[in-house]
Amino acid sequence: KALPGNVLPTSKTPQGQEAGGAIAAGNNSPKIINNPKPSYPALARQRGQEGLVLLIVQVDEKGQPGPIEIKASSGYPMLDQAALKGIQKWKFQPARLAGLPMAGSVLVPVEFKLQD
Repeated sequence: KALPGNVLPTSKTPQGQEAGGAIAAGNNSPKIINNPKPSYPALARQRGQEGLVLLIVQVDEKGQPGPIEIKASSGYPMLDQAALKGIQKWKFQPARLAGLPMAGSVLVPVEFKLQD
């Protein structure tokens, strides 16, 4: 039987945190817009695995994610891969310079936390 669990935005609010859980790399960084949280792998829940994955997402001028790098692992490859896979489907508001959309990067924390 799988344990209940959810993927939660990080409960920490580091300086520069933007709406949607993204941490801005600068004033004109991309922003997250209404995206589904990555799925919590059932096997990871069964094993009681929890953790925070920090991802650096390159976002193009259309708001599409490009390359995604794991800045900090959760310690569980299954959770890291679930975070990567989920974020690849996200849409972003692109960074802007002088009002024009441009490519940029954003740090996205994804926390996998079991709830009792």
